[in-house]
Amino acid sequence: MTQAAAQMFWRCGNCTFTLQASCPPDLCPSCRVPCKFKDVSCYLPECGGPGNIDQRLR
Repeated sequence: MTQAAAQMFWRCGNCTFTLQASCPPDLCPSCRVPCKFKDVSCYLPECGGPGNIDQRLR
């Protein structure tokens, strides 16, 4: 696993729980239902770059 993959942030489309993982789980650890996860990682210097959540994607 690369450093960049470990830094991805995922937000649950159901309960908005956010977690850091290389890929999203099948079930949300918070609401425990199958959810669509949105990649909310920052990829631009304006939002802090890798290792940060892009606040514009809330």
